[in-house]
Amino acid sequence: MLIAIPLAVLTGMLAIAAAGVYIWLARGLPSIEWARHYRPPLVSTVWSGDEQLIGEFYNERRLVVPYDRIPKR
Repeated sequence: MLIAIPLAVLTGMLAIAAAGVYIWLARGLPSIEWARHYRPPLVSTVWSGDEQLIGEFYNERRLVVPYDRIPKR
């Protein structure tokens, strides 16, 4: 019984300290709201009349892939 009270106080202090550290670290993070409206820069492709790829224009070469095509590993 004598050890239960100091142990409870110590646990409470650790919980408050952990919450403080979390709040301190999370304050500089952006909100998750930007991810809902994120549109990655995509590749612009130029095709000829006979459906041959002529060229690609991009700053970052990103292609949108369906989730099903992403390998599990």
